[in-house]
Amino acid sequence: MVLCGFTRCSPPELPGVHFQLLYRGQRISVECSAQRVRLELHPGPAAAIDVNVEGIRQTLHAGQRLDVGLVSGHRHVSGP
Repeated sequence: MVLCGFTRCSPPELPGVHFQLLYRGQRISVECSAQRVRLELHPGPAAAIDVNVEGIRQTLHAGQRLDVGLVSGHRHVSGP
């Protein structure tokens, strides 16, 4: 497994950002705002990856989504 880390990535003046990246063969959609970070791994054959959002570490598999509330610390993983 590989570790991919994210920290707060949106200054208060910017309502949010959304982008995609390809990380070790796994396509990831990233949405960041002052309130939350959402990582969504696209379906496919790529290996699971370990992610770290504000100190919350989670293993994600293809097709899964992780939502982390930056203010509340709430974490929710959905998908297969």
